[in-house]
Parts: sequence; structure tokens; C-alpha cells
Amino acid sequence: MPPKKKINSSRSIATLGVAAVVSRKVNNLDKYNNLNAYNILTTRSGRNYEMEKMTGPKVKAVLKKQTSLPAKEAEINGNMNNLKGKKKEENVEKNVKNTGKADKNNGKTNEKQGETIKNKGKNIKNQGRPSKSKERLSRIKEEVSDLLELQLDRTVNPLAIIMEMMKLGKKKKRKKRRQKKRKHFPLFEKTPASQKNKKFKKGQPLKIWTWNVAGLRANVKKNGHLKIKESDADIVSLQETKCPELPSEIEALDEYCFKKLAKSTKNLVHAGVAMLAKEMPINVTVGLGNKDFDEFGRYIEAEYKNFFFISVYVPNSGAGLVNLPARGRWDQLFLTRVIDLDKRKPVIIAGDMNVAHQEIDLRNPDSNRNKTAGFTDQEREAFTRLLDAGFVDVWRSRNPDVAETYTYWSYIGSRRARNIGWRLDYFVISERLLEKVIECEIHSDITGSAHGSDHCPLSLIIDI
Repeated sequence: MPPKKKINSSRSIATLGVAAVVSRKVNNLDKYNNLNAYNILTTRSGRNYEMEKMTGPKVKAVLKKQTSLPAKEAEINGNMNNLKGKKKEENVEKNVKNTGKADKNNGKTNEKQGETIKNKGKNIKNQGRPSKSKERLSRIKEEVSDLLELQLDRTVNPLAIIMEMMKLGKKKKRKKRRQKKRKHFPLFEKTPASQKNKKFKKGQPLKIWTWNVAGLRANVKKNGHLKIKESDADIVSLQETKCPELPSEIEALDEYCFKKLAKSTKNLVHAGVAMLAKEMPINVTVGLGNKDFDEFGRYIEAEYKNFFFISVYVPNSGAGLVNLPARGRWDQLFLTRVIDLDKRKPVIIAGDMNVAHQEIDLRNPDSNRNKTAGFTDQEREAFTRLLDAGFVDVWRSRNPDVAETYTYWSYIGSRRARNIGWRLDYFVISERLLEKVIECEIHSDITGSAHGSDHCPLSLIIDI
């Protein structure tokens, strides 16, 4: 056995005093009087021994964080004032003796203390749901029961250890589970049998209108709805409706039993498409299944007995072409969808495609090429891929060399009066329907000043 040495009573008293102070601070509920349960710094045979055992990875982590000896001694010396009177010193000396006895019977002591802690844990449970402070105290007691087996070197600060154990005893915040992105599906509607009473006129060709109204509420204020009524179209496609609901003037068009609005949920006064029809479709799908595009209201798909009809407003690539990458994603989604539909039934697409496909489809191709939205190589090539997939630009197929016929004119600089425009609005159909086309016209006589739009409508008559 190592030779006995004199106890540095002042330092031992100070050290144990710190442990006692922290013990009272931690145990603020039932206040253990037995200092042995929290007396981490133990004295044996008149000297401090080096730590011989480590019980638990938490203690190892704690000891690595200890500060240097001078700083720790300063903390210990600073807490000497907490000991008041000789009675407290005598109590501490008794605790030191008791601690020595506890070390001799370490196994028995640990078992008793373990049972004590377990019993107290049961008492807490029996009292009902414990408070957060009680739960924290229970966890600290369990950690301290492990620490009682340690014999710490004098360079270790017991205050720091106990405070660290308090931190470890706190309830860990649960990590928020990353919410899985819900897959976005297009809105699918099936027409009830009770609403399928109205039909298109039998034995007569189908007349379809498409018009970018640039704001449906403003359009009806200038009697745009009367133009729709006069057209006597069987199906009407409207783009850039820019409204949360159909205006009452449109709802009042009783000849159309089917009225559908795909509004923008991102911005109620932006984008949006609508469809009116004199026959109820079998099924209706709103959106392509991509939230980034569908929240702007750009796509309505209606299934009829002999064909699919699509009312569409293709995204604009924006000033400075900032939205060109998004436009590329849209073009691919749209192409995939219409190819799939074409395998089942012929397809009729009507709407603002936001592209001038050929140079003769705009007034100034050279100054706009790859600089202005609607006339970039990417957008034009995407439209070419659509045509190569088995579709036809109806108006251009019937007027292959006609120039200076447009569907859009900017309000800036009286461009409509000077006919400085673009052909951005289309009827695109499956190739096998081309022979059924009777007529396709651009109604440039319907001016923006009269009806509040910078686009003019198009009409298609097809025997289907």
C-alpha cells in the first residue's frame, strides 16, 4: 500500500464544499442531506488517488473538457466562502470519513444507492406525471451513481463535472422529422351521369375558339363575353384569366353547360386558364402534375368520346430570359403528356404557346433572336419536337408562306396600329385530324382597344 500522507484539509474542505453547494443546487426538490450521493471527489487513506475506472462514455467526454489546474483551483478557492462556521467543517470531515467507508464497501454502497434511486424513481412515477425538473433530477442521480465508483485526481474540478452532468440530464430536443414531399397529382374530375344530357350538335362540324383575354374581368367590362356569345363556338379556351372565379357575365352564358376555371393559387391575378363547352366532357384533368406549374393555373384537359381537348397557357420565359430553364422543364412535361394522350385518342390543343416558331411568325426576328422570350432557339426547338411527335400547327399548315399575320401586339408604341406583332397563339392537333379541318382563322379585327386584350382570338372548325 502507498504510504499515508497528510490531508490538505483546507483544499479538501473547499472541494467538498463545492460539491455540497452544487448538490443543493441540483437537488432543489427533495434536497438530499446525504452528501455521499453527490461527493464525487473522494478521499482515501489520507490522500487523493488518480482515477482508475471509467464507467460510461459520457464521463470520458466530460473529463476531456476540463480546464487547466490554476483555473480550477481558482474556482475552488472562490467557493471557500460558502462554508460558514466550524459546524459545517465538522460535518464535512464526517462526510470525508463516511466517504472512506463507502469506498471500502463500494459494491454494497452502489447497490444500496442504486435501489434508493430506483425507489425514488418509482415514487415519482406514483405521484403522477413528473415535472421536467424531476425528470432531470432522476437522470442526474443515475449518472452520479456511476460516478461514485470513480476516484478522481485533484486536478479535476467536481463543480464542472456535476454541471456537465446537469446538461447531460436535460431532455434532448427531438429532431424534427423531415417531412416527405407529398407527390403532387393533377386534379381529376369525372362528370356525373346526370350532367351528360347536353351534347354537341350531331352531324355538324365542331367550332372552337381560343383567346388570351389578358384579364377576364377587364375583358367582360368591354363586352368581351358578347364576342364569345356571338362566335357560337362549341368549345372556348381562354388564357390569362387572372381571376379567382369566373365573372358573372361568363357564368350567365347558359348555352355552355360546362365551365371550368384553373385559377392561379400562387397569385390570384396572374395566369389562369378557362374552358367553356356545350357538351359535358367525360373526364376533366387540371394541371400536369407538377406543383411549380400547376399552382399558376395553366392546363385544363377534357376528354370527349372522339378526342382530347387541351386549353393551355404556356409559361413565359420572362424578361432577360430568367425563366428559360423552367420553360424547358414545362416543354418536356407537356410533350410527354400529349404524346401519351395521342396514343389513346386524337388531341386538339388550343391556347397561348408563347413561342414564335418561324421567323415569319414575328415582325423583327433578328433583333429578338435569343434575346426576347418567345424567340429563343430552345423554345423554338421544343415546338419543333412537338410537331415531330405527330402534331400539326393548323394555321401555318394552311398558310405556309403568309407573313405579317400575328395574334399578339404589345401596347407599347402603338405596335398594333403599325402591325409590329408576334404569332403566339395556336391550334395544334394530331396529324390524323388534319384532313378533317374545314377552317382556321386569326381574327385580328377584334382589337385590344375595343375588348381589353393585347391578343386576338383564333377559330377552328373541324368535322370530328
